[in-house]
Amino acid sequence: MGADVVIRGGTVVDGTGAPWFQADVAVRGGRIAAIGDLHDRSAREVIDASGEVVTPGFIDMHTHSDWTLLKDGRGMSKIMQGVTTEVIGEGVSVAPRKADEDDGEFGIKPDLTSLAKILAGGLPGGAVVGLVSEYDLLAREGETAGEVMTGSVISVSEDTDVDDVRHLLVERRIRRVPVISGQRLAGIVSRGDVVALLSTEWVCQVCGEAARGQHPPPRCPRCHAGSDRFILQDACPGD
Repeated sequence: MGADVVIRGGTVVDGTGAPWFQADVAVRGGRIAAIGDLHDRSAREVIDASGEVVTPGFIDMHTHSDWTLLKDGRGMSKIMQGVTTEVIGEGVSVAPRKADEDDGEFGIKPDLTSLAKILAGGLPGGAVVGLVSEYDLLAREGETAGEVMTGSVISVSEDTDVDDVRHLLVERRIRRVPVISGQRLAGIVSRGDVVALLSTEWVCQVCGEAARGQHPPPRCPRCHAGSDRFILQDACPGD
């Protein structure tokens, strides 16, 4: 069977700790299809790797590429060095985060203050096919996420009442619930999101009416004062 790409004549270092060896590498559908003497293997593209080293992508365990990856998601500066996986969040994490005075650096003004916004903004398309939990990783055998994931996913829509979401997260002890819009992922709600929502209270300065939510209501339900008349109430210790 033909391949998409054959890399010929390179010195293969496979990352297992085994000694290097000379071999050809065939790639089909984005995956390694064969390694060895593939002189008779046809391919749409042939790369002459004579005198070069062929390896799996490197993992950079200490990097500060958080912002630059938002600027250019291709990560070309690292790809050209053979790095295909980055461990970010060293020192200052790009998400989740609060807005700060450095916003605008590299022309980026991210809104990554919650898990839902991170996933909604960071996953183009974002169709949900399953979820992987700690249990899945411990109890199931497999080499890919698709082999260990749970396909039966409990999800909610963007219009689901917050009390119903609270029931799933607190009473049924589900840690995170995907929010689906049509067939696409709109975001994820966690216990932390619900706690933050329920613990944020706004008080009307005119009549003292209280309202809970991430933002003040557009009008006071009691005296009809505008949203500018609400102030954020500090949570009492122990609430």
